[in-house]
Amino acid sequence: MRRNDMDLFAIDFDEKIWENYFSHSEGSLFSDEEFADMTTQADAVINNEKEDPKRRAEACVKKFQLLETRYKLAPKLLDKAQELYPDMPQTLTNIGRFYMHTKKRKKALEYFNKAAATDPQYPYAWLEKAKIENDYKDKLNFYTEFIKLKPDSKIGYEGRSRLYEDKLSDLDPREYGTTSDERFIRTIKHNYSELIRLDPSNRKHYYARRAEMNVILSQIDCSQTDGMGITSASDDAISDIGNLMLLYLTNDDYNCINIVDNLLSKMSEYISVESITDIIDRKPSDSVVYLIAQILLAIKYERSDSHEKAIEIYSKVISLMKDGDELQLYCFYNRARIYYRKKKFEKALDDYAMIVKYGSFLPKERRQSLQCSPYFARENRANIYSKTNNFTDAINEYTLLLEELDNTDEKYLVSGAYLKRAGLYLKNNESDKALADYSTVINSGISGLSNSVKEAYAARIDIYKTRGEMDKAFADYIKMSELKEEDPFGLVDLVPPKFEILD
Repeated sequence: MRRNDMDLFAIDFDEKIWENYFSHSEGSLFSDEEFADMTTQADAVINNEKEDPKRRAEACVKKFQLLETRYKLAPKLLDKAQELYPDMPQTLTNIGRFYMHTKKRKKALEYFNKAAATDPQYPYAWLEKAKIENDYKDKLNFYTEFIKLKPDSKIGYEGRSRLYEDKLSDLDPREYGTTSDERFIRTIKHNYSELIRLDPSNRKHYYARRAEMNVILSQIDCSQTDGMGITSASDDAISDIGNLMLLYLTNDDYNCINIVDNLLSKMSEYISVESITDIIDRKPSDSVVYLIAQILLAIKYERSDSHEKAIEIYSKVISLMKDGDELQLYCFYNRARIYYRKKKFEKALDDYAMIVKYGSFLPKERRQSLQCSPYFARENRANIYSKTNNFTDAINEYTLLLEELDNTDEKYLVSGAYLKRAGLYLKNNESDKALADYSTVINSGISGLSNSVKEAYAARIDIYKTRGEMDKAFADYIKMSELKEEDPFGLVDLVPPKFEILD
């Protein structure tokens, strides 16, 4: 058995490359060991003059595609493939890909067309034509042609779904209802049904998109029934929403709540409330779906200013959850927000304190969400103290936060905490301590965000000017003007790597 058991000729490189393209994956398709093993396999066939010419040509193309996954282009391999077996569609298509990588679009299209004309049954030439074409109808036809040839490949449906979504964004939701709109939306729905069938790993996304189409169809139906009654489209939407809720694991509840809430908000109030209450009535009270449905109902009450009913539901869910569960923290956060609006500050402080207490035990990636972040809960407690002019306790919250952030790699949180505590020191007439915090941001290199150091410099300049220390203010102004712009979002790293052309 081969090392890694990777058979070069059993791999559909086109399928893998296109899946990588649609998933925006930046990782390598193969490990270094697998890459080396398959390169050896390709060379063994290419250099074996007793081997069938067509198979040697295929090995040339496979090696070209293998190198392409490492951003290396070897056009001479394609020349050799042409020499061994002229006008093989795989070769012609990859010659076109080579010209695309080298920014020669017209030449690339020439070879894609030639590949499709040589063998109309070779599916990937149609995909390449769809990618390069600008006209919507032509692109759609090319993706559809690919789907006819490979009905069990998800990549044709992926490409077509992107086209559909672009076209859908051009439609005015207020004008849904024409026969052509309805037919088009049903076509998108069918497309996502196929993707649900073909790619179980992405069913959450596909169910959400199909549910969106069913919601639009239910809107069209409701416009004809004055918003009353559950139509077949709204039934389908509710069914998809139910499936979506079942697919989410407990560590992704927030995303589920946001998606489902967004879908239900687009349906009539009558239908959305009916569907939520139906779930609540049917599901056991210890199930995640039941708890999410309760929270969705609380959100609806909150939006309609029925704050007491919302608080009652959040309190009920809190009591049903074990301490520290993420859904429980979500409810603490939402209930605290209502208490704050109702000026029940002590109760809001208590709810945020529960998030501080339990949020720190969550894995780092789950603490990023606003609702269960102990850091944001500390900030909210500080804001409440500040609003009531209790600057000492507000400052203490940031001091505790900075202790909790000690040795963290989340530098933007650290710099933000120092800046906000400095602002509170100023409000509390402690300008020396404010200066110390601003200086920490400037001197320690923990800016994290491009404007943090500038903000610290600007604030320190104001303090120096207020004190009449103009020489220090002027010196800070010069240093601030010399600061270089940062790339806080790492956009430079998103530039695709250039292809290296091998001799």
